[in-house]
Formats: sequence, structure tokens, C-alpha cells
Amino acid sequence: RMAEIEEDDTYGRMPTALMPNIRRPPPTIPAAIGSALYPLESLHLDRSKPIEIQMRLSALKIQKHEKHWVETTKQPGYIHFRTYYEHEKLNYCAVCSEGVWRDQPEMRPIYHRHISSIQYRITATANQHGEYVCPTCRMTVHSLKSGIRYPVILTSSTLNGWQGTRSLNSYPGDEIHVDQISLPGAKLKDLALAFRAELGFSYKPVDVVVIAGLNNIISGQSLEEIVFEARVLKKTVLSVEGSTCMFCTLPLPPMMTALEGDNSTPKNDKTDLLNRLNTQLKELNSEKNHPYAQRVPAFHTFGLKKTSKVEKQGPNQMWASKPRHKDVCWRESSKSTMLHLSDSVRLRMGRSLTRYFMGIYGILPDRKDRWKSI
Repeated sequence: RMAEIEEDDTYGRMPTALMPNIRRPPPTIPAAIGSALYPLESLHLDRSKPIEIQMRLSALKIQKHEKHWVETTKQPGYIHFRTYYEHEKLNYCAVCSEGVWRDQPEMRPIYHRHISSIQYRITATANQHGEYVCPTCRMTVHSLKSGIRYPVILTSSTLNGWQGTRSLNSYPGDEIHVDQISLPGAKLKDLALAFRAELGFSYKPVDVVVIAGLNNIISGQSLEEIVFEARVLKKTVLSVEGSTCMFCTLPLPPMMTALEGDNSTPKNDKTDLLNRLNTQLKELNSEKNHPYAQRVPAFHTFGLKKTSKVEKQGPNQMWASKPRHKDVCWRESSKSTMLHLSDSVRLRMGRSLTRYFMGIYGILPDRKDRWKSI
């Protein structure tokens, strides 16, 4: 689903974290120019030469580099391998199946849905300014050239396609470009594999936020096994020099958790396990007193509602607030199948992640301008 292209300065002296004026002719000013994500000097422009030509050549060079590092993971003969296995089952994943590295020395067929903005970008057709149509950004036509770091959302179905149908929910798109890798049904180890296949050879640092782990619980894994996979994923991300990896706490789905204010209890109650997992994820973020740990969004209260009622305690009465699930916030209609939050709630979650990245990069647009959060 692509957003409608809005109406379309040269690059002179820019103030800190300037947002582009998308109503002027291209080439547009990259979003967040002048911030930690996109310093002015990263443009590398020669004022004596046409800016349009320089921006196009720079963008195509970046696209070539991104293609190269993805292909670096592939074993010779991968085309032959793909031709043989892609018709065996649905959803053959060329990204994860054909990569080889120390932990996976041979190709092996992997079948899952793999939705990636990176794969989309490296195959996109550029216009005369080195720009492409980005389906997730507010400035939908922007340069293939990104900032000096990659902000990435790594998720299972929890936040897959979180922007929804923008023509219906009126979400204008992300203020800055944030890459997304989504594997519906994935465990944490699957996301580690996907990251390694796509960004394991990145020459830029990567800032990753992970929203996954519910499928590990559904598969019957213990807390120790899930935390081990989370640590492996974090180690995989940090193997790219200068990168960061943060975990969001997970929502509490009615199909596997029971709260004090609920009227029913699931057959396989995982409330304690999920609460302990969220605690472990917070501790994982806080290792070495990482400064981003207090910034990363927490989603364990999404889809819940506090109810107040009078309780008797001896001769007195007091008001007690008890959390319960708010059914309208979940996509499924039956409590026994409620696993995914509704589209409107997931939109709020996704927007909070975009704001997280803007916060760590020092991008603070004026509240009065058209880039304010809606």
C-alpha cells in the first residue's frame, strides 16, 4: 500500500534537524538533515557541480553497496538452489534460505513470510534524482541515500504492517525513514537469522528495536530458552560495529494471560511467564547502563484497562484499581484466540517507535510545523 505522492532549495546551510519542504520541486532535502542521523557533512556535496547529479550518483552508489552486502551472505549456486526449492512449498524465503555464515555453513530451504523495506529498496527503480517511492514515509518520494545509521524495527506479526491502510486511518507516514523487517509467526531466533542475512555485513551501525517473543511462548519454550534466544539476537546485532539493540516489553494477550479484573482464565495460563519475560527484557536493555534503556517504548500495558471498584477491608471500604483486558483493543473476537492488538492500537505502537528513533537522534521538529506527530 503506497501513500499518495504529495506535491513536490538546494542544500545550503541548514539548521539542526531540519525537516524537508515537500511542496518544493525535487531533489527534496533529506528528512532530519543536520541531526545525529543525517549530519550535514554526510551529504559530501561539491558546490561547483550540479547538486542533482551528485545526489543521484550518491544514491545509486548506496543502493549498489546495499545489494552487495546482501549478496555477500549468499553461497555460489544459490540461483540453482532457489529454482529447486521455491516450488516445494509456499513462502520460500530467498533471503534466509540462501545465506551462509559460521553458524549456518550450508544453504537450507526456509519457508516463511519475510517482509522487508530493505529488500524493497535495493530493488527499487530510482528517478533522475536518485529517489524512489517509499511506501512508509510521509515524504513518499525520497533519496535512496539514507543517514549514517540504520533505524530498524524487527518484529513478528505483533507489528507487521502496523501502518495499516493509510487511506482509511489518515496516517500520513513516518517523519523519518525507519526500516522494517517483519516475519509473521517468527521466534526470536528466526529474527536473528533474518537480521544476519540482511544487515550482518552492513558498513553502517544499526539501531534495532525488537518486538517479538510471543511465538516463543506459544511454542512451549521456557523462560531460559527464550532469554537465550534474545541474547543471541542481541549479540548478532551488536556484531555490526557501533550498533544498538533494544527490546520492547510485550503485550499480554487474553488467549494466554489472565488479569485480576478479568472474568475468565485461559486454559494454558502464561501470565507469570510473560511477566517474567518482560522483566528479563528490561534487564537486557539496561545492561551496562545503556542510555537508550529508559527511552525504549513499553507495550505491556497496551490492550488493558484499569477498573475501580469498592472492596471491603475490615470495617472500612476502599477503592481498588484492578487491570483487565479491554476486548475492543484486540483484533480477534474470541478471548481464546485474542493474540494481536487492533489496527488502531498497533498504529499507536508503531508511531511510538518512530518517535523513539527521532528522540535518540535528537530530531525534535517544531510542534507548529506540519511534521508534528498526529
